[in-house]
Amino acid sequence: MLRFGKYCKYAYLTAICCIAGQLLCCPAVAQKPAAVQVSVGIAKTTDLDNLILYHTDRPLRIGDFKGRPDKASPGVGATYSGIMMTMEGREERGVLKITVTLAIYFDRTKSWMKKEGRNDLVLAHEQLHFDLTAIKACALAEAIAKEQYTAGNVKERLRALQQEHTKELGEWQQAYDSETRHGVLREQQEQWAQRVTRGLAAEACW
Repeated sequence: MLRFGKYCKYAYLTAICCIAGQLLCCPAVAQKPAAVQVSVGIAKTTDLDNLILYHTDRPLRIGDFKGRPDKASPGVGATYSGIMMTMEGREERGVLKITVTLAIYFDRTKSWMKKEGRNDLVLAHEQLHFDLTAIKACALAEAIAKEQYTAGNVKERLRALQQEHTKELGEWQQAYDSETRHGVLREQQEQWAQRVTRGLAAEACW
Protein backbone atom coordinates (compact mmCIF):
# COMPACT_ATOMS: atom_id res chain seq x y z
CA MET A 1 0.00 0.00 0.00
CA LEU A 2 1.24 3.49 -0.82
CA ARG A 3 -0.21 6.66 0.59
CA PHE A 4 0.81 10.11 -0.61
CA GLY A 5 1.09 13.18 1.56
CA LYS A 6 3.39 14.36 4.32
CA TYR A 7 3.52 10.87 5.72
CA CYS A 8 3.53 7.71 3.66
CA LYS A 9 3.54 3.98 4.20
CA TYR A 10 4.11 0.90 2.10
CA ALA A 11 4.34 -2.83 2.60
CA TYR A 12 7.16 -5.10 1.46
CA LEU A 13 9.26 -2.09 0.43
CA THR A 14 7.85 -2.00 -3.08
CA ALA A 15 8.95 1.61 -3.57
CA ILE A 16 10.40 4.52 -1.68
CA CYS A 17 7.62 6.64 -0.21
CA CYS A 18 6.84 10.21 -0.98
CA ILE A 19 7.27 13.06 1.42
CA ALA A 20 5.27 16.25 0.96
CA GLY A 21 4.26 15.00 -2.47
CA GLN A 22 7.81 14.47 -3.73
CA LEU A 23 9.34 11.10 -4.54
CA LEU A 24 12.56 10.45 -2.67
CA CYS A 25 13.64 7.90 -5.27
CA CYS A 26 13.67 10.51 -8.02
CA PRO A 27 16.65 12.93 -7.71
CA ALA A 28 15.17 15.11 -10.43
CA VAL A 29 12.11 15.73 -8.28
CA ALA A 30 13.49 16.02 -4.77
CA GLN A 31 16.93 16.69 -3.32
CA LYS A 32 18.07 13.81 -1.15
CA PRO A 33 18.36 14.56 2.58
CA ALA A 34 21.85 14.77 4.04
CA ALA A 35 21.21 12.12 6.70
CA VAL A 36 18.95 9.15 7.37
CA GLN A 37 17.67 7.94 10.73
CA VAL A 38 15.92 4.56 10.84
CA SER A 39 14.07 3.18 13.85
CA VAL A 40 12.35 -0.20 14.00
CA GLY A 41 9.60 -1.73 16.12
CA ILE A 42 7.28 -4.73 16.30
CA ALA A 43 3.57 -4.37 15.55
CA LYS A 44 1.27 -5.19 18.46
CA THR A 45 -2.08 -5.02 16.69
CA THR A 46 -3.51 -5.47 13.20
CA ASP A 47 -6.75 -4.55 11.44
CA LEU A 48 -6.58 -7.69 9.29
CA ASP A 49 -8.98 -10.30 10.63
CA ASN A 50 -7.17 -13.18 8.94
CA LEU A 51 -3.92 -12.49 10.80
CA ILE A 52 -2.80 -13.31 14.32
CA LEU A 53 0.24 -11.35 15.49
CA TYR A 54 2.86 -13.12 17.53
CA HIS A 55 2.93 -12.91 21.30
CA THR A 56 4.03 -15.49 23.83
CA ASP A 57 0.84 -14.82 25.83
CA ARG A 58 -1.26 -15.86 22.84
CA PRO A 59 -0.17 -19.30 21.60
CA LEU A 60 -1.83 -20.86 18.59
CA ARG A 61 -5.00 -22.91 19.01
CA ILE A 62 -6.41 -25.69 16.89
CA GLY A 63 -9.33 -23.45 15.98
CA ASP A 64 -6.93 -20.94 14.43
CA PHE A 65 -6.23 -23.30 11.52
CA LYS A 66 -9.09 -22.40 9.21
CA GLY A 67 -7.52 -22.98 5.80
CA ARG A 68 -8.45 -25.77 3.42
CA PRO A 69 -6.12 -28.77 3.92
CA ASP A 70 -3.81 -29.71 1.08
CA LYS A 71 -4.85 -33.29 0.29
CA ALA A 72 -1.71 -33.82 -1.76
CA SER A 73 0.54 -32.96 1.18
CA PRO A 74 1.95 -35.82 3.28
CA GLY A 75 1.71 -33.57 6.34
CA VAL A 76 -1.29 -33.30 8.60
CA GLY A 77 -0.88 -29.62 9.31
CA ALA A 78 0.66 -26.46 7.87
CA THR A 79 1.47 -23.06 9.32
CA TYR A 80 1.49 -20.01 7.05
CA SER A 81 3.46 -17.34 8.88
CA GLY A 82 5.78 -14.53 7.92
CA ILE A 83 7.23 -11.10 8.60
CA MET A 84 5.43 -8.13 7.07
CA MET A 85 7.41 -4.91 6.82
CA THR A 86 5.87 -1.45 6.58
CA MET A 87 7.50 1.97 6.72
CA GLU A 88 6.60 5.55 7.51
CA GLY A 89 8.92 8.45 6.70
CA ARG A 90 9.19 12.17 7.03
CA GLU A 91 11.86 14.79 6.43
CA GLU A 92 12.87 17.17 9.18
CA ARG A 93 15.53 19.82 8.61
CA GLY A 94 17.38 17.79 6.03
CA VAL A 95 17.14 14.51 7.94
CA LEU A 96 15.05 11.65 6.54
CA LYS A 97 13.46 9.92 9.53
CA ILE A 98 12.07 6.47 8.80
CA THR A 99 10.10 4.21 11.13
CA VAL A 100 10.05 0.55 10.13
CA THR A 101 7.42 -1.74 11.65
CA LEU A 102 7.62 -5.52 11.50
CA ALA A 103 4.48 -7.60 11.93
CA ILE A 104 5.09 -11.24 12.90
CA TYR A 105 1.96 -12.88 11.58
CA PHE A 106 0.10 -16.17 11.32
CA ASP A 107 -2.50 -16.33 8.56
CA ARG A 108 -5.41 -18.38 9.83
CA THR A 109 -7.08 -18.59 6.41
CA LYS A 110 -4.02 -20.22 4.81
CA SER A 111 -2.95 -22.42 7.74
CA TRP A 112 -4.63 -25.79 7.98
CA MET A 113 -4.92 -29.09 9.81
CA LYS A 114 -6.31 -32.32 8.48
CA LYS A 115 -8.87 -34.12 10.62
CA GLU A 116 -6.28 -36.61 11.88
CA GLY A 117 -3.92 -33.76 12.71
CA ARG A 118 -6.19 -31.76 14.98
CA ASN A 119 -4.47 -32.69 18.23
CA ASP A 120 -2.04 -31.22 20.74
CA LEU A 121 1.05 -32.92 19.32
CA VAL A 122 0.54 -31.45 15.87
CA LEU A 123 -0.38 -28.10 17.40
CA ALA A 124 2.89 -28.05 19.36
CA HIS A 125 4.84 -28.76 16.18
CA GLU A 126 3.07 -25.98 14.30
CA GLN A 127 3.56 -23.53 17.17
CA LEU A 128 7.32 -23.92 16.79
CA HIS A 129 7.04 -22.89 13.15
CA PHE A 130 5.47 -19.63 14.34
CA ASP A 131 8.11 -19.30 17.08
CA LEU A 132 10.88 -19.63 14.50
CA THR A 133 9.29 -16.79 12.55
CA ALA A 134 9.33 -14.63 15.68
CA ILE A 135 13.00 -15.37 16.38
CA LYS A 136 14.01 -14.43 12.85
CA ALA A 137 11.87 -11.26 12.99
CA CYS A 138 13.81 -10.12 16.06
CA ALA A 139 17.08 -10.81 14.28
CA LEU A 140 15.84 -8.76 11.34
CA ALA A 141 14.86 -5.89 13.64
CA GLU A 142 18.33 -5.93 15.19
CA ALA A 143 19.99 -5.94 11.76
CA ILE A 144 17.84 -3.01 10.60
CA ALA A 145 18.73 -1.01 13.69
CA LYS A 146 22.47 -1.60 13.24
CA GLU A 147 22.64 -0.94 9.49
CA GLN A 148 24.14 2.29 8.14
CA TYR A 149 21.98 4.08 5.57
CA THR A 150 22.11 6.91 3.12
CA ALA A 151 19.21 8.50 1.27
CA GLY A 152 20.48 6.77 -1.85
CA ASN A 153 20.61 3.23 -0.45
CA VAL A 154 17.98 3.02 2.30
CA LYS A 155 15.36 1.32 0.13
CA GLU A 156 17.82 -1.22 -1.25
CA ARG A 157 19.39 -1.97 2.14
CA LEU A 158 16.04 -2.52 3.87
CA ARG A 159 14.83 -4.75 1.04
CA ALA A 160 18.10 -6.70 1.09
CA LEU A 161 17.92 -7.26 4.86
CA GLN A 162 14.32 -8.44 4.60
CA GLN A 163 15.14 -10.83 1.76
CA GLU A 164 18.20 -12.18 3.56
CA HIS A 165 16.33 -12.96 6.76
CA THR A 166 13.30 -14.33 4.91
CA LYS A 167 15.58 -16.73 3.04
CA GLU A 168 17.22 -17.85 6.28
CA LEU A 169 13.81 -18.33 7.88
CA GLY A 170 12.72 -20.57 5.02
CA GLU A 171 15.86 -22.66 5.47
CA TRP A 172 15.15 -22.96 9.20
CA GLN A 173 11.58 -24.06 8.58
CA GLN A 174 12.65 -26.69 6.07
CA ALA A 175 15.38 -28.02 8.37
CA TYR A 176 12.92 -28.20 11.26
CA ASP A 177 10.41 -30.27 9.28
CA SER A 178 13.12 -32.43 7.77
CA GLU A 179 14.92 -33.22 11.02
CA THR A 180 11.74 -33.93 12.98
CA ARG A 181 9.96 -35.54 10.03
CA HIS A 182 7.12 -33.05 10.55
CA GLY A 183 7.07 -33.76 14.29
CA VAL A 184 6.94 -37.55 14.06
CA LEU A 185 10.42 -38.06 15.55
CA ARG A 186 9.81 -37.22 19.21
CA GLU A 187 13.45 -36.91 20.30
CA GLN A 188 14.32 -34.53 17.47
CA GLN A 189 11.11 -32.58 18.10
CA GLU A 190 12.12 -32.09 21.73
CA GLN A 191 15.60 -30.96 20.69
CA TRP A 192 14.10 -28.35 18.40
CA ALA A 193 11.70 -27.27 21.15
CA GLN A 194 14.62 -26.64 23.48
CA ARG A 195 16.50 -24.76 20.77
CA VAL A 196 13.50 -22.57 20.06
CA THR A 197 12.96 -21.87 23.78
CA ARG A 198 16.54 -20.60 24.02
CA GLY A 199 16.07 -18.53 20.88
CA LEU A 200 12.91 -16.91 22.18
CA ALA A 201 14.63 -15.99 25.43
CA ALA A 202 17.55 -14.44 23.56
CA GLU A 203 15.49 -12.53 20.96
CA ALA A 204 12.44 -11.33 22.92
CA CYS A 205 11.81 -8.14 20.92
CA TRP A 206 8.02 -8.27 20.99
